[in-house]
Amino acid sequence: MDLFTDSDFIMKLQKLTALLLMTTFSSTSILLALSSDPAQARERDNDCSNKTLNGDYGFQDAGTRKADGATVSYDAVRTANFNGRGKHVGTGFVSIDGTIVGYTVTGTYAVKSDCTFTMDATQTYADGRPSQPYKQFGVVVRGGKEVLEVQTTEGKNQAGKYQEVVNY
Repeated sequence: MDLFTDSDFIMKLQKLTALLLMTTFSSTSILLALSSDPAQARERDNDCSNKTLNGDYGFQDAGTRKADGATVSYDAVRTANFNGRGKHVGTGFVSIDGTIVGYTVTGTYAVKSDCTFTMDATQTYADGRPSQPYKQFGVVVRGGKEVLEVQTTEGKNQAGKYQEVVNY
């Protein structure tokens, strides 16, 4: 007798497979329910403040901006230091329409309990061109290890990310 052609055996095997799948699904659901306390999830999701950003970060953003009446490409990389109390500084390089220029940043930031981020800062260029104020809006993610940001200054269409510097 071949088990794979015996219809009674195949029917029992199908029922057993279905039962195992239901048991696995139920066990997984119970484990997830037990490990996902909604109060803890809310606490984690709304546990941000200025202190969430404290230390050294790398920063990169890209996009376009208006310069001398024209829209030009813009890419930046720099260091970023958040002091945990609303102050921010950084040093880096920017490519404005293909020209590389060094710059520094000073400013203030705020992180709300819902993990939204705002920053008001000024870029000061090493080549003597006029300093530029700018604003950012973003969200703090990964427990403060990253900030995803967009520029909110008119004429600047840029988005980027701050990423905490760690020993790799």
